[in-house]
Amino acid sequence: MARYIYDPVTKEMVPGCSPRRGDSPLVSDRLYSDNPFIAPDGTLIDSKAKHRDYMKRAGVTTMDDFKDTWEEKRKERDAFYTPGASHDSKARREDLERAIKKLGGDL
Repeated sequence: MARYIYDPVTKEMVPGCSPRRGDSPLVSDRLYSDNPFIAPDGTLIDSKAKHRDYMKRAGVTTMDDFKDTWEEKRKERDAFYTPGASHDSKARREDLERAIKKLGGDL
């Protein structure tokens, strides 16, 4: 299968090098072994297994774990800021006025 890459000089797609068998990041640790990195605590991460173990031990995750969460929150924000949506503008205004008065501010 031919592989093409973008040439920024000619601004065209041109034939590029063919990937080597087993280069897919889904089936190989080459992504890690060719470009190992050091975690903030100094841990060397040069394989998928080490990365997975480090994340579990440190209690962290990758951003792709939040893909669905971000979409749900975006929909909630859109609904909240849409005029006439589920939030009560009058009650919200009254709450803001009460909070400002409580803090000693003038309207």
